[in-house]
Amino acid sequence: MRRSRGGGLIAALAVIFPQFAAAADLGTPAYKAPRAAYSWTGCYLGIEGGGAWGRSDQIASGPVGFGSTTGGGYDVSGGLIGGTAGCSYQIGNWVFGAEGDMSWADKSGDANNVPPFITSTVVSTREHWLGTIRGRVGFTPVAQWLVYATGGFAAADVEATIATAAVGNFAETQTRTGWTAGVGVETALWGNWTAKLEYLHVEFSSQQYFTPSPARAAAINSRSDGPLTDEIVRAGLNFHF
Repeated sequence: MRRSRGGGLIAALAVIFPQFAAAADLGTPAYKAPRAAYSWTGCYLGIEGGGAWGRSDQIASGPVGFGSTTGGGYDVSGGLIGGTAGCSYQIGNWVFGAEGDMSWADKSGDANNVPPFITSTVVSTREHWLGTIRGRVGFTPVAQWLVYATGGFAAADVEATIATAAVGNFAETQTRTGWTAGVGVETALWGNWTAKLEYLHVEFSSQQYFTPSPARAAAINSRSDGPLTDEIVRAGLNFHF
């Protein structure tokens, strides 16, 4: 009677759950195929944004205080937001790629002149946009996480301003170029979406402002440079094709 009941139970399970019958025939649990490993190979588009801070100044080139910092060095800070695009190729646990981005920026700072310059004059620096083109080299400690280093070319629209009580305000904007390097981490979320968090350091090459002219000579000093650095922390969301 027990064997009959056992046989009937197995038959019923075989009808309801066909895989049970297969497992019973094999004498082992039913086999389930493993999930495919995540791949970072491909191209992507995304959005990114965050905060930036750094240092700036204006360097006098005459006729007063040649080579001196007019503002004594001052902090600049603000935010940025924009878009990014890139492609990656994975070999084993290593990921190689290239990425570019363009961001609207609102990063600025100012300071009063320091002696021997007129201390009531205010000098300022403002960054309007920032773009980078970078290489990326990363490692996947686990399939859906990417840790990477990045570096390459940077460009920005940078405005220098001199505000005087006696002769008014002067402003000039230059497109600045330089280099950038940083690190980041990216993780797969759902479907084709990934999220990243990264840090970038940016330095710009020297650039002259307020080129000497007869009209300016009596009013303000020309500038041999407007040094500027960026320290950027930003997050991003990418869609991979």
